[in-house]
Amino acid sequence: MSESGFRAGVKAFLRETLFLPNGVCPVCKKVLFRTESYLCERCAQSLPRVIMPACKYCGKPLSEKGMDFCGDCGPLRDPVLDGGVVWLHYIGSGQKLVHSLKFGHLPQLGSWIGRQMAEAVKEKDWAEKLELVAAVPLHEKRLEERGYNQSDYLAAGLADALNLPYKREVLKRLYDTPHQIGLSREERLVNLTGAFAVSQEKNVAGKTILLVDDVNTTGSTLRECAQALKRAGARAVYTAVCAGAQ
Repeated sequence: MSESGFRAGVKAFLRETLFLPNGVCPVCKKVLFRTESYLCERCAQSLPRVIMPACKYCGKPLSEKGMDFCGDCGPLRDPVLDGGVVWLHYIGSGQKLVHSLKFGHLPQLGSWIGRQMAEAVKEKDWAEKLELVAAVPLHEKRLEERGYNQSDYLAAGLADALNLPYKREVLKRLYDTPHQIGLSREERLVNLTGAFAVSQEKNVAGKTILLVDDVNTTGSTLRECAQALKRAGARAVYTAVCAGAQ
């Protein structure tokens, strides 16, 4: 065997026996070994998990103890959402993880994250009421550009871990809304008004639904989706989100 062939054989052996096929940690870019999963051990342990306090409606982290609602849900007469959980703070490694999920061509990472989020959902007193999992949809144009809907993979992982049915096409986005980044709360509401609809009302009528998304900033997207679900007859809508901003 030639020297180059020997080296190639050694590399192949190491790759197949020591390293994971997903390559590097999506947070710190360290090479992943077989003893690790989708994140390296250090990043997995240091993720900025949301504990308490958190908004009773949408689950976003609150800045102060003694508060019950975030600044977006508190002023609303009808908050629409019946409760929620946010797994991570949208800062540091939490933000990097979401960016890798959305833009790193790692859809399988979403299923793993969804299973971790399920543990946070199980801690809620409303978890046993859940009957169906749905995901915030992407518009067909955005889906074609990205190749996958990250919230779809989060929802699938969650549903599997919670042993609940997941209806992939419950919600549809009627038009391609501009990106929400940099918009005020009022602009976000206008941007999303009427953007979502339920495909088949019989799938949600009378059901208690877990709505899944990747990021919660103002909660506008989640509330618009919840409105559509409740217009279609949903009994209640709870949310599970990977990361949220205060």
